[in-house]
Amino acid sequence: MKIKRYAVLVFICVVTIGFTTAGLAQTELTLKSPDEKVVVKFALKQIGGKQNCPVYSVSYKNLPIVVDSSLGFALKSAPSLEAGFEIAEVAKSSHYEIWHPVYGERNKIRDHYNQLIVDLKEATGPNRQLRLTFRAYNEGIAFRYTLPPQPAIKDFVISAEKTQFRFLADHTAWAVYSAQGVYSKVPLSKVKNNCERPTTIKIEDNIFAAVGEAGLVDYARMRLS
Repeated sequence: MKIKRYAVLVFICVVTIGFTTAGLAQTELTLKSPDEKVVVKFALKQIGGKQNCPVYSVSYKNLPIVVDSSLGFALKSAPSLEAGFEIAEVAKSSHYEIWHPVYGERNKIRDHYNQLIVDLKEATGPNRQLRLTFRAYNEGIAFRYTLPPQPAIKDFVISAEKTQFRFLADHTAWAVYSAQGVYSKVPLSKVKNNCERPTTIKIEDNIFAAVGEAGLVDYARMRLS
């Protein structure tokens, strides 16, 4: 069984919203957007006493947007998929095409990104596997979880998602708690549980970030807390 979902961070210039903590970096992988202004970094780090946790960060024009943020899942009746990993394989690629929507405001849309695929495997038994796919666009970044078919994971229930979007400060945010609801302007520290997407955050006067999602396959929609 595969689970897939793209979490999208768009610059108009997870899931937990919080502030920064840092671990000790090991192998660090870097992915840049085609114009090299957007940078995603991935590493396995020590987080809260746990070793080799998958962590990512995002910057725009050297300005930190999302600082070290955890990735992973808590599983019912099984150990969590959030620590104890090693990098099994890495692949990079680039993509460019123009596609034409059936209906919309534009008759053609450019799909241009650089991609990083990181295959993780637990260093000890049962050696479960987790694939992380990162894409860096000129407009922002996206990442996707995939649990590939494997003997160690057949039937499972996800009890909690460990994805984080961590920011350096208590930025201003625009939050909403129902579909087509009214957005409220609040500090990040005042964002309540079950916040809908997209959630927009003001990083600086002319730089904003929006957290959203796309491409849900066999998975629940995201809420922020």
